[in-house]
Amino acid sequence: MKIETTALDDFPLTIAYACWPAQGEEKGTVVAVPGLSRQKKDFDFIAAYLSSHGYTVLAVDPPGRGESTWCKNPDDYCYDAYVPIFVSFLKQTCPPHVHWIGTSMGGLLAMAMVEKGHKNIFRSLTLVDITHRPNYPVCREISENLSFDIPVRQSIEEQVKIIKEGGLPLGNVPDHVWHHYAEHQLRKTDKGYVPHFDPKILIRAKADLAVRIDYTKGLKHLSCPISLVAGGKSTLCTAEEIADFQTLKPNAGVLICPDAGHIPALSDETSQNFIKDFLDSASSG
Repeated sequence: MKIETTALDDFPLTIAYACWPAQGEEKGTVVAVPGLSRQKKDFDFIAAYLSSHGYTVLAVDPPGRGESTWCKNPDDYCYDAYVPIFVSFLKQTCPPHVHWIGTSMGGLLAMAMVEKGHKNIFRSLTLVDITHRPNYPVCREISENLSFDIPVRQSIEEQVKIIKEGGLPLGNVPDHVWHHYAEHQLRKTDKGYVPHFDPKILIRAKADLAVRIDYTKGLKHLSCPISLVAGGKSTLCTAEEIADFQTLKPNAGVLICPDAGHIPALSDETSQNFIKDFLDSASSG
């Protein structure tokens, strides 16, 4: 794995991503996009597994996250802006058709891209703990409770303790997985460790989460194979949202990670095999 960057031709942005080259015979390219406040290293476990089974994986930092460029205007942290940015990124770095793994925001982005006429980009879509209509009361509650106070941690271990106590319900995962998710969520400053992302993303997020998110049109128009990996204790992707999703996509594969909330870590054998088998089927179809 190596960290690479692409300066976009159509935007004053540089997009960073972790590239995991395929081992053995190449089966296809996977693009993995994280949730609202997350970054590319969330996908290290699933990316290593998929690359060992023939897939090139690009795990991407969206604008304002990780090592990608921060936007000057907080209003640019929205799906209408992300769609052309990612279309440009894919055009410069990927083959015409990719397998997309989208966690939360990353999954919604894929459906937004379909609504904007870009469905042919997707060879397959794997949604991670998100559907076309995430639980609205929970989204509204997140919006109401969203704080603009950026926390400063004095150690990685402090961050591990915080996310274990409910800040990030990964599920029943080993300590090294908790540590990995905590470590890469932070960047070191003179004052201590702070989140990796631009605080301005929270300004637009607070407004967007307060209204009902609905990408039913995007999901309906999606013609490629689709699957869903959901946390059994998730509040954003509950049984009700999954049932709604399955009504529109009855042939979609669904895996429930019983101990996980929002989001499954994708570090366990069951979820990794599920995703690989789904990609293999989509690649051969």
